Amino acid sequence: MRRHLDFAELISKAWGAKWKILALQIVLAVGCVAALFLLPRSYRSEARLFLQLGRESLGVDPTATTGQTIGMSASGREDEIASAMDVIRSRGLITKVVEELGSEVVLGRSVEGGAESDSSLAGKIASLPGAVLSPIFGALQSIDPMSDFERGVLLISKGLFVDAERKSEVIVIAYQAKSAELAQRIVESIVRTYRDEHLRLHRTDGSQSFFDEQQELLSNELSDVKERLKIAKNRMGIASIQGEREILESRRKDIVQGLSETMRSMKESTGKNIALQRELKVTPVRINSQQVQKANAATEAQETQLFELQLLESEYNAKYSPENPKLIAIREQVKEAEARYNEKAKGSSENTDDVNPIHRDLTLELIRNEALLAGLEDKELALRSEAIEVASRIEKLNSHEIEIDNLEREANIRERKYLAYAESFEQARIRHALETDRISSIVVAQDATLEEKPVSPSKLAIIFFGLASMVSGAGGIALICIQLDDRLITPTAVRKRLGIPVLATIVESRHLSSTSPL
Repeated sequence: MRRHLDFAELISKAWGAKWKILALQIVLAVGCVAALFLLPRSYRSEARLFLQLGRESLGVDPTATTGQTIGMSASGREDEIASAMDVIRSRGLITKVVEELGSEVVLGRSVEGGAESDSSLAGKIASLPGAVLSPIFGALQSIDPMSDFERGVLLISKGLFVDAERKSEVIVIAYQAKSAELAQRIVESIVRTYRDEHLRLHRTDGSQSFFDEQQELLSNELSDVKERLKIAKNRMGIASIQGEREILESRRKDIVQGLSETMRSMKESTGKNIALQRELKVTPVRINSQQVQKANAATEAQETQLFELQLLESEYNAKYSPENPKLIAIREQVKEAEARYNEKAKGSSENTDDVNPIHRDLTLELIRNEALLAGLEDKELALRSEAIEVASRIEKLNSHEIEIDNLEREANIRERKYLAYAESFEQARIRHALETDRISSIVVAQDATLEEKPVSPSKLAIIFFGLASMVSGAGGIALICIQLDDRLITPTAVRKRLGIPVLATIVESRHLSSTSPL
């Protein structure tokens, strides 16, 4: 027969299970309260590391640059951040943390770990579950025995949280422990150990001593090569091949140019000598210079007589009158003397000759030109001799060039190697100094926190779970009781299930509306 239940019947049957529901609610409430008080507390400590761009990010270890290198490129720092998180999570780093703190501290058994026993009532109550379950856990652990050190490593590995936001250079390190002090100490140890590991991972052991030895060896070799180069240059009498070659080339150029100019001047002088000699052949040595009038003795006597007569005439003019016979006679004498003197003066001329000045100048020019030609010939001989000497020095320089070039090339190679190893040694020294002083690109953006508020158990979660359990438990019990209770409680249930009319009902209780059928 199909069952037909109405709402009143459901309420009546559910109400009949009220004591069972109440008992479950009490048990769940007590369980929630016990969980709030007895569940072990877990405390969280958090630190943040900032991986700034430093020498470790950009530099290459000096030993990697001593030979042939390969170009590398990176699109971002995600790989560096991921590598750092892998190192922090690694068992090797956790092992060093346990070695530093000790397994007793990590496991919370030592007072130094912050897990000292609480003598208060609440502490004793909270320790009851551990005391009860400790033998059970001990028996389970005895199946696969392990040392406390290994348990400490596994405990940190399970409780350690390492993460970084995308495109962020900050790494978050968090750990949960039984006490806030223990969590803080473990996080501090992890940060401290990772900073040491970061410095160790970005250096090569022994690089400083290696470069120191190589630098000293190359310094000795460079000094030896330079000494041999100096001895060779002193033996050859040169400062440098290039400088000596430039001097010789410049001198050779001057000699060639001087010879060319000398030969041209000699040709000019020779042609000039021929022309001068030809002119001298047709030029007379002496030529008539001039025709001059010359006085003789008779003319001079007449001139004296004339002068005396003129003086006497002047004297008579002063003494006598113009009609005086003496004055007239003396005037006649003066006229005759002047006539005779004039005739003698006209016929007394003489021709003279002298050295030809043109012939003289040509001769002097020829002498000077012959002297110049002789000087040019001597200059030509000197230049040709110097040209032979310069050619001989160039030949010697060419023969010495190979030796000097080999020594200079070897010295340059040694010097480049020495400078490269000196730079690498300086880089290795800087890395060693940074490691000694614990200086790196790792910056502690946030020290390990001491959070006194436990992160677990969550009180809200326990309360919410308790309330949900109480509601679902009450509903479950009610449904079960309804399914298992086959009584006919209401008149409607009797009429529907039995198909007979209900004449009357008897109330069982004044508090309940359920009735019993007749």
